Amino acid sequence: MGLYLRSNEGTSPSPALVALALALRDPGDTRRAAALDALCLDGALHPAHAALALDRVTARYTPAALDALATRELAGRRVRVVLAASVATAPLRALALPLLRGAASVTLKPSRHQPRFARLLCPDDAPADAPFDHLIAYGADATLAALRASLPPGVTFEGRGHGFALSVVRTTDHAAAAARVAEDVAWYDQRGCLSPQAVLVTAGDPCAFAEHLHRALAALEATLPRGPLDVGLGAAVMQWQGVQAATARRFWRGDAHAVALHDAPALGTPGARNITVAGLDDAGLLDLVKRHGPRLTALGVAGPTDDLAGIDGFAGRVVAAGALQDPPLDGPEDRRPALTA
Repeated sequence: MGLYLRSNEGTSPSPALVALALALRDPGDTRRAAALDALCLDGALHPAHAALALDRVTARYTPAALDALATRELAGRRVRVVLAASVATAPLRALALPLLRGAASVTLKPSRHQPRFARLLCPDDAPADAPFDHLIAYGADATLAALRASLPPGVTFEGRGHGFALSVVRTTDHAAAAARVAEDVAWYDQRGCLSPQAVLVTAGDPCAFAEHLHRALAALEATLPRGPLDVGLGAAVMQWQGVQAATARRFWRGDAHAVALHDAPALGTPGARNITVAGLDDAGLLDLVKRHGPRLTALGVAGPTDDLAGIDGFAGRVVAAGALQDPPLDGPEDRRPALTA
């Protein structure tokens, strides 16, 4: 089954989206309580984390921000949105964007792993075979290719594929930088395409920064606690930490995080606030970004950024450290070009 929302022909969806965001922020509205429960279950978030995430996301839904996105690009189109498992609040933006582009209707197909929050946003059920003439899909690259190949003639396609972010430290003020990078690692417990998968230090001693990051992640657990780990993720975390403890140059393990220091960049972690740190000079950083550009959604940078936005092959965001997980409401979170038909 899908979830269906009709647009009122000739009227802006902005007031309805603003009203929805306000309801989700209102402690007296039953939809907020239901949304918080859904975020905890869908995203495996701690209740305190879920409340902070919901408030942070819905604060973006102002009349000015929504009106700035309004177009007639999808006017009259019946849009189907296929969601993937990601950060638990992602369905809100995935629903809002096609409505703001003028879609006549939106059918939302949630990920089977995260069905609850999406169901709060679209009140009307629609059959799985509801007609559509434009498909927006989120997911693994192979899934997107299969969906695109299966579409009948006349149905247009937008695909948002796999990606990851990196944190970059280009300042010797490591204590301040670590506090900001720790937020990028902790938000959503590294579950989204904007979550950093490694920290690259180009200024100062990487070991000193890694120790600051370990302390910052431990401190952040008090205000942004990590959610529960299911059996599969818990096993992956234990395996990763065991390997890192044996192979990293230095290794720090906290109650809800781990930091591994390497001599060369080591990209990829199981998430759940486990992160690698490595030193790299500026030339090496630019080369790494160029090589991974098609997969990079964002760079969160503590320090100067002027030479990073124009790297060949990189089309993601460049933001200040601490802001990776809080993109402005200016379009898709992932700004890389969509896969199209």
